[in-house]
Amino acid sequence: MEFISNSLFSNAALKAYWRLSNTTDSGPNGYTLTNINTVAFSAGKYGNCADFSATNTNKNLHIDSSLGIGNGACTISLWVKNRAEVGSGSYRYIEKSQGASHVSYIIGYEYNSGSPRFSFGRARLGVATEYIYYPITAGTANWYHLAVTYDNANVKGYFNGAYVDSVAASGDGTSGGIDVTTIACNRDQDANFSSAYIDDIAIFGASLSAAQIKSIYRNMGGSFLLNFV
Repeated sequence: MEFISNSLFSNAALKAYWRLSNTTDSGPNGYTLTNINTVAFSAGKYGNCADFSATNTNKNLHIDSSLGIGNGACTISLWVKNRAEVGSGSYRYIEKSQGASHVSYIIGYEYNSGSPRFSFGRARLGVATEYIYYPITAGTANWYHLAVTYDNANVKGYFNGAYVDSVAASGDGTSGGIDVTTIACNRDQDANFSSAYIDDIAIFGASLSAAQIKSIYRNMGGSFLLNFV
């Protein structure tokens, strides 16, 4: 396989790219985030990142938009480093929700009765959520790259550029969806607050391949290898 080196910005499926040195969208659509309860920006994986503190109970970044992505093909990619290990419940690093289809896409981390794990999911709100899990005690020392994709038939999870697993998923939810994209909490902005550093979030209205996810992992920070022939 031959790859073509290409900038992230020229990928036609890109919907939003938050480098999280601030609230600005570096992608093509200008989806500027709203900063709730003074999220700080400090040294991150690439330049600065969003710092949600070690005791987050109310901080988040969000935009009241589904980014033009409904219940269909989607990819969400981000870097995360916990500020505090999860001791109960779960962190919601990101959730992208649409009201019309009542569908959300989710990346998070959960306590799981003392056996922590990263989670990658597609929620049919009011019906069910199809999740993939990666068991790990993430701790607070390391950065991790996480990605979730959906291709209209299967949800796939990726950890540090490597494929984890997939689960079949399709159909809409029945209730509870809203047009919002939230960072460091759930879609309603009232739970699952993440005590974490989060950096370089990219969201696409397409299901990227395993090779493309690996390229993002290897070439983050604004220069990607996304186009393959």
